[in-house]
Amino acid sequence: MAGVGGVPRYLVLDIHCRPCQRDGDPNPPRLARFARLADGGPVEVQPFTVNKQPVIPYPRQRPDGGVTWQLICPQGHNRPVQHERVVAALDAFPPGTDSMRIPL
Repeated sequence: MAGVGGVPRYLVLDIHCRPCQRDGDPNPPRLARFARLADGGPVEVQPFTVNKQPVIPYPRQRPDGGVTWQLICPQGHNRPVQHERVVAALDAFPPGTDSMRIPL
């Protein structure tokens, strides 16, 4: 599915800190941004900045061969997420939706 003028359309998944949201933070910190072409393909980690510092989640290889992304918020909440869960969230985007924000 191409975007406007033949430019590829990306799906963007922002993951935010659920414990911070639960504690009443109206704007919980972003833990990670993942992107993938709408037509499928590999998932990319999109770096971003917090207080002018780059934030890049790091992958950890699991014993079963899969990958778990270690997501840590500025408040110290450690929120690991399996790569398969990221892919499933991107696969579940409603038609016409280019971005989604989920708490974790």
